[in-house]
Amino acid sequence: MGAKTALTLALRSPSLVSSVIAIDNGPIRLPLTDDFPRYIRGMRHIQSQATPVSSLSEADALLSQFEPDPAIRLFLLTNLTRKSGKDRLHFRVPLDILSSSLDALGDFPYTDPRRNRFEKPVLIVRATRSHYLPDHSKELMQKFFPNLKMVDFDCGHWVITEKPHEFRQSRFLVFSMVPPRA
Repeated sequence: MGAKTALTLALRSPSLVSSVIAIDNGPIRLPLTDDFPRYIRGMRHIQSQATPVSSLSEADALLSQFEPDPAIRLFLLTNLTRKSGKDRLHFRVPLDILSSSLDALGDFPYTDPRRNRFEKPVLIVRATRSHYLPDHSKELMQKFFPNLKMVDFDCGHWVITEKPHEFRQSRFLVFSMVPPRA
């Protein structure tokens, strides 16, 4: 969802953006997978415990009932925080709002690349075992972002968690796309 936000900002206010790195999402309308409602159910399960959840290991054990992949659980648990002076962990994202917004999260506000284009460098990191950037979407992305470079990773949607070293290396590609200052 951060990728769509960054790409939307680049198209809406290009003067505010010098380049974009977007991870496994693009300027297309595509519904979220069925995994997301399950993630929210797991996160709600953590928050609804009669005895407050106070450790990440306890939260991970509860979430494992909803998501078997430890890398995905770790990513979801990065949203847990502790209020000052409190023992109970809670999610910084309001789960009710997130849950009621799931259908809209796959949307994209722009549909016509003739009206909105971003000419500056864009690096899109695509996870080849994810459905969020199908092969046929590249042509449309190229129209919105003519200075586009795409890098594929053999992993699922959670690129930074699954391929952290490779992702860090790929970020430098965007710098090679930026022309030197005169």
